[in-house]
Amino acid sequence: MAVSLNPGRRRLLLLLGLSLLLHLLTISGLPGWSEPSFQEPHTLNATLLPPPPKEPEPIPEKPPEPAPVEKPVPRQQDSKPLPVSPSPSLPEQIQASTALPETTALPPPPVLLPPAEVVKPTTRSALLAVPPSSATLQYRVEANDPRSDPPRMYYGTASMLWKTNGERYDLDLQIRVNILFVSIGALSSHSEGRVDETGLMPLRYTETPRNRSTLSVNFNRDERNSVTFSASTNSLSLAAGMQDRQSVLIQLGSVLRGNPALNQSVLNVPNAAFDTAVASPRGTVEAWRFIPVGKENVETPAGLLPTLHLRRAPRTRTDPGSPQGEDNQTMDIWIATGSTPEGSDVHASAQGYPVRIRFADANAVGYDLKLEKIE
Repeated sequence: MAVSLNPGRRRLLLLLGLSLLLHLLTISGLPGWSEPSFQEPHTLNATLLPPPPKEPEPIPEKPPEPAPVEKPVPRQQDSKPLPVSPSPSLPEQIQASTALPETTALPPPPVLLPPAEVVKPTTRSALLAVPPSSATLQYRVEANDPRSDPPRMYYGTASMLWKTNGERYDLDLQIRVNILFVSIGALSSHSEGRVDETGLMPLRYTETPRNRSTLSVNFNRDERNSVTFSASTNSLSLAAGMQDRQSVLIQLGSVLRGNPALNQSVLNVPNAAFDTAVASPRGTVEAWRFIPVGKENVETPAGLLPTLHLRRAPRTRTDPGSPQGEDNQTMDIWIATGSTPEGSDVHASAQGYPVRIRFADANAVGYDLKLEKIE
């Protein structure tokens, strides 16, 4: 007997068979399929290379030079060149001379002595000089120091020892000031040399400021005919009448003693002056000009003394040969001109001695020396 299946059951059996077939195909693998292969990724290596060199820029061609343009030639004028006057040389000897005023509208002043001439180092001035006799001069000192605020005043003493036998001389100056009841040496200087009819001829000069080393000047009056310095390698020509900073004090008085008429005549001539070359221990030769200020009776510890007041005229730093910071200072000297008043402790032979000296040192400290007595 045949069994007939209903349609629902038949559909279910068909689905089961189809599912079984799919599972078998999955297990055995579908034809033409393959599993993907997994490989390690490739590594990218990057190397930095230098940039390619730039091609050189083309050099621009130089433009052609323009054609030269002819410059107009100026017309020549019928004019003669102005005459050029040679620069005047500084006097190299102590002498009374006259200086022309700085104008051409005025006539030159009358001449006291023959005008200064350029002298050779081997010649000497014709101006007679008679040095005073040997003596020891004692001074009272006032010193003003502007470096302190306010400026301070100091007091002390000074001695000038002058010795001469008519052929040679020796001059020593010592200045001392009192600080807190202690006498301290402020300046020491020494000059020595020969004497002739024109006055002092220094051979050696030394100077020792306070708290500084000694400086010296040598006057080589031989075939070298030169001036040399311890503080410099300079070797300068030795001019006639050249002095040092100390001998010039006695030399001025010697000129006045040898030419008594100058005591008055220098005051009657406009622009009269005493000129001399002075060797500085700093290694230079300076032109010192002393201008007569007038006749003055100076009150000193030794009494009232008739004097001729001379002042060293300062030169500006723009003047030829003016040392920086050194040659712009003044110096005042009062030189005794005759017998001293009665009752004075100074004997009548005081003529020619410096009875008062006022100057400033390299530190701008001012000194005022007034004669107290002559021994």
